[in-house]
Amino acid sequence: MGSIRTYVYNYLFSRGLGGKVILRMDDTDSSRLKIGSEQDILSGLKWLGLLWDEGLEVSGNYGPYYQSQRNNIYTLYANKLIEEGKAYRCFCTKEEIDSKREKAIENGIPYKYDKLCRKLDDKTLSENLKSNKPYTIRIKSNETYDHDFILLRSNGVATYNFTTSVDDYLMKITHVIRGIEHHDNTLKQKQILEALGCKIPEYIHCSLVLNPNKTKISKRDDNYITVSKLRNEGISPLVLINYLALLGTSYANSGTVYGLDDLVKLFSLDMITNVPIVFDYDRLKWMNKLYITSIDIETFLHELFEHIDFLEENDNLKMDSKSLKLIAERIVCPFKKQTHTYKEFVSIIYNSLAYDAPHFEDLNDKGMITQALNDFKTRIVELTKKCSHSEELYSNFLNVVKELEKLKSAKYNISTIRYMMTGHKSGPPFMEMVKIWKIAEEYKIENFITLRERIAILDSLKIKV
Repeated sequence: MGSIRTYVYNYLFSRGLGGKVILRMDDTDSSRLKIGSEQDILSGLKWLGLLWDEGLEVSGNYGPYYQSQRNNIYTLYANKLIEEGKAYRCFCTKEEIDSKREKAIENGIPYKYDKLCRKLDDKTLSENLKSNKPYTIRIKSNETYDHDFILLRSNGVATYNFTTSVDDYLMKITHVIRGIEHHDNTLKQKQILEALGCKIPEYIHCSLVLNPNKTKISKRDDNYITVSKLRNEGISPLVLINYLALLGTSYANSGTVYGLDDLVKLFSLDMITNVPIVFDYDRLKWMNKLYITSIDIETFLHELFEHIDFLEENDNLKMDSKSLKLIAERIVCPFKKQTHTYKEFVSIIYNSLAYDAPHFEDLNDKGMITQALNDFKTRIVELTKKCSHSEELYSNFLNVVKELEKLKSAKYNISTIRYMMTGHKSGPPFMEMVKIWKIAEEYKIENFITLRERIAILDSLKIKV
């Protein structure tokens, strides 16, 4: 979540200045790459509507955009630094380095390279090169950051800090907004750019994003939140952008959701804090509810249908999308203001259509009277004999329920009537749920148990509490 928040900052700031967003992929360290991670990033940004001007999938002036395809460029600049006396070849083996690091740890001293190969004479250097001895390329550090860190590994692949620095220079990056955990990287990159004789961008470090319990968010946590998870939960993309952009600012408590253009105008670097801030999913849902309540029906249905399409693409639908959309269009008014997310709205339809045959022994704690339940069953079974048309049956069934509700008697508790008709003790408001049954029957929704069928099943059961 911290990475997407940083992208939001960069996007809004760039758009506000009339600049360009370049999306490139740091993929030089194969051990850090995860299968599918690139597609997750791209699909997440596309869903948010925060499109880039050039980079992955979008050609431009600064390609290629995969750093693994630019290693010849990095090698060229590394050799340039050697020629200028600003970097050197290091022939120390991994085993030698590891041994020195272990000794430093044993002595309680932070390890840093002892610059042994920086002092090699020309003869030793020439012999090592002639014998093809593996080497890394290290920068000659300055007093600001007194550590000769590696620019090119022994396998010839450039390190993160070197690739980033060279790319920032070649792609004419003017501002770098990223997490405060990159502070050490910033010191290294400044030194690299100084050595290259390049103009140094302005670096802005934003705070860590914490869990509600003030612990650091970890990808290893079971409750780790990703853009994909929030999309699956039915959070509006515009709400998420607002929440991340305004988190930690005075605007965060207003609940206002700004359009993207307005957010670009509102955003400034002064809004970025380096004080840790909390990502609170419950507050995000609250903000999403305010947004859903405020938008018109057309916008609501557009975003809801996009959510349904996403669920269908990921095989997360319990019924066909066409039927789901048809029902959704008919029930917007009573349920729109009751839901926090689009997933909740879809769940209302699912829960309304769900059916399990009731087991009346489960009602012992309700203190219900067997005769009262049988009376209700008799009345609605009688309706099926009198009402040949579904429209008439639904109308008369609702009238019976309303009549019993008016009695305000424990004998006819609405939750028990719900259980008799659905097999579930809780769910959406019962009267509204019955209206959804009527719509589902009208559209001939596959596998839906109609009111008449529910009554028939109830008639076949012996009620004994």
